[in-house]
Amino acid sequence: MEWLGCSDSYLPHLITTSFQKPIQLKVLRILNTWVTNHFYDFEMDGALLEGMTAFLSGGRAGVKLTTAHKKWCSKILDAIKRKQRHQQAEIAPTEAGDTANGTKPTAISSPPPSSTSLTCPAPEVVWHYAKEGDVASYDLLTLHPLEIGRQITLLQFALYKAIRPIELVDTAWMKKDKMVKSPQLLKMIDHSNMVGDWDGMRKFQN
Repeated sequence: MEWLGCSDSYLPHLITTSFQKPIQLKVLRILNTWVTNHFYDFEMDGALLEGMTAFLSGGRAGVKLTTAHKKWCSKILDAIKRKQRHQQAEIAPTEAGDTANGTKPTAISSPPPSSTSLTCPAPEVVWHYAKEGDVASYDLLTLHPLEIGRQITLLQFALYKAIRPIELVDTAWMKKDKMVKSPQLLKMIDHSNMVGDWDGMRKFQN
């Protein structure tokens, strides 16, 4: 019996070289992208990280790795080690500061702030009734509306930038362990609520 013009004895080799190996390499490329761009999935799931490491190390029985596979596996394992070193470097100073203040570190560290380069100079501060340096007179009605909007935008952008995609999955911010799974999203929600409450309170008092 022949298939695609190949004999039965050559068919397994054809399937392996033309279908199986290319698909396996594509899977490894996807795993590399996953680790490189979305390592927070592994930070939150130790079993997932352990399984990934075991698979890439050839620890799964019955999985034979070719030279090309091993190169990709080594590349992904190196990426995992870099991510872990980077994560430890972030957590260490945070834990030191928390210990000094007598507080307990959070389960998930905040992602490092990314540097943002402005393509144009920052706009000049716009003043209204309140003058620069007169902090005691700063208020919703004495500061310029444009400047209030700018400053709130800067604050909320910093909170928004810290949110990780995994925090939005499966309405994690509404679950019992929401402080573990969606810490940055909850910070932004709390800040938005605080700004709304402050705005309403100042309008009511005036």
